[in-house]
Amino acid sequence: MNNFVSEDLQQYEITFGLEKISFLWNEFLENSRESIEKTQKTQDVKELRLLYHNLKSSSLIFGMRGFAELCSVIEQKIIDGQNAENLEKEIKSSKILFNEEILMVENYLKQRLS
Repeated sequence: MNNFVSEDLQQYEITFGLEKISFLWNEFLENSRESIEKTQKTQDVKELRLLYHNLKSSSLIFGMRGFAELCSVIEQKIIDGQNAENLEKEIKSSKILFNEEILMVENYLKQRLS
C-alpha cells in the first residue's frame, strides 16, 4: 500500500517554497510521531478516530497517500463501530507504513535541498 506521490509535495513546494516546506515537514514529524505513538497505546475510540483523522489530513500535504488511505480506512472502521482491539492489526500496520513513507519524503527533501 506504500504510495508516496512526490507531485503532491511539489505543488506545495511551488506555492510555499522549499524552505517553508522543510520547516512544515519538521513540525509535521514532531507532531505526527507523537500521534502515532498515541495510536499504539490508546483504547479510546474517540481519541483514536481523531488522531487518525488528523494524521490523514496532514500526511496528504506531503504526498503520503498510502498512509493517508490507511488512516481513512481505520477512521471509517471506528465510525462503523469497531473498537481499538479489533483494529490492532491495522493500527500496527499504520506505524510501519508511516515510517516507510517518512523515509520516502525525507529522501525527496534531501535531494531537493542538495
